[in-house]
Amino acid sequence: MLGRKVIFHEPGTGRPREIVSGQYVIGVLLKTIVADTKKNVEKMHRRDTSKVGRIERSRFVNHNSWVIGGTRIPTAAIRRFKEAGYTNAQILKEYPDLKPRDIAAALLHEEQLKESRAA
Repeated sequence: MLGRKVIFHEPGTGRPREIVSGQYVIGVLLKTIVADTKKNVEKMHRRDTSKVGRIERSRFVNHNSWVIGGTRIPTAAIRRFKEAGYTNAQILKEYPDLKPRDIAAALLHEEQLKESRAA
């Protein structure tokens, strides 16, 4: 049974087929497609190591805010965590994809933005 449908393996070919409609079932193919899609999504979510410790800006990411390279994490969020008394270890716990260099770069960038606004 597949869901509420009765499936049998067609004699000779061994292909799964639904009894009432006679349609072939492609469940095995769908499992392969889902597994491949999951692998591709995981690969897409891996962060490029060349972006660690870099700050970037893109008009299509987080409303053109300054973010940590390869992420959607605004540098301002890191500054706010620091101002709230979070340690670097606590910030890394909140954002496990970050590296210590990312936090240092974000805080330095925020300090430079603050100085340029004051000038």
